[in-house]
Amino acid sequence: MRNSREVNRFLPFYFYPLRPPCQTLPVVVYHSYMMASASGVLYIGVTNHLERRVAEHQSKRTQGFSSRYNTTKLVYFEPFSDIRNAIARERQWKTWRREKKIALIERVNPLWREAKTSTIESIRSKK
Repeated sequence: MRNSREVNRFLPFYFYPLRPPCQTLPVVVYHSYMMASASGVLYIGVTNHLERRVAEHQSKRTQGFSSRYNTTKLVYFEPFSDIRNAIARERQWKTWRREKKIALIERVNPLWREAKTSTIESIRSKK
């Protein structure tokens, strides 16, 4: 009896599994984030490109909650490697009472300063 390697040698090419070329895929980081307005209104969202999304909020490019309530200051975010985890965290925050959200923000950002793009990039480069 022939071994499996010998048998496979006679199969047509389309029976062999396709192997992707060796390449490095870019690392995608997803973020759940909180934006705030000067009056303290909070907006919670999730994105695959935090810098772009913050710029969209600040320029009020799209009509909706963010432009209506002027939520232009990024006050808190968490990075995730899996979009499902980022969405789950966003949904979790949306079920929280306002006091709990404020406590989370103030634990890492007590003065509610805007998180800068350089901070986001330094965190991204550590991953």
